[in-house]
Amino acid sequence: LERARFGDELVFEVGELPGPRAAELPVPPLVLQPLVENAIRHGARDDSVHVRIDVEEHDEHLEIRVLDDGPGPPESWNQTEDGPPRTSDSDVSGGVGLENVRERLQRFYRGASDLELVSRDEGTGACARFTVPIDPDAPEERDLRTQAREQLKKVVHPPRET
Repeated sequence: LERARFGDELVFEVGELPGPRAAELPVPPLVLQPLVENAIRHGARDDSVHVRIDVEEHDEHLEIRVLDDGPGPPESWNQTEDGPPRTSDSDVSGGVGLENVRERLQRFYRGASDLELVSRDEGTGACARFTVPIDPDAPEERDLRTQAREQLKKVVHPPRET
């Protein structure tokens, strides 16, 4: 749909994955899509938009960034009433989609991941960034499907209280 709106003025890139662990690590459903949609919606300027997904591997986590080259978040998004910068999407009013993504990450990674919406270092555009923990001791069979089934079992058949 966005290609119909922007045509050739929509540039979407995915950076190279840093290694095999990055390619195999599950990311919960409906995390990247809303971030990319927000980058397209809010990152457009002069009827063009450039969105990029970058992944960087660190010792214990991957950092995933969705970047746009638009005007960036309004200055009011970066300050609270007391003055310190905002770092969480929950601080941004009207960020229901971002709040849903943040909650999804928190639940999927049991509090070991969070989402930030910040201005890009270059001064132009916004960066939605989150981390994904890498657990080298995790069993390989705990893929996304297994985790989803475990969560569904808890909802359908909650443990009985004694």
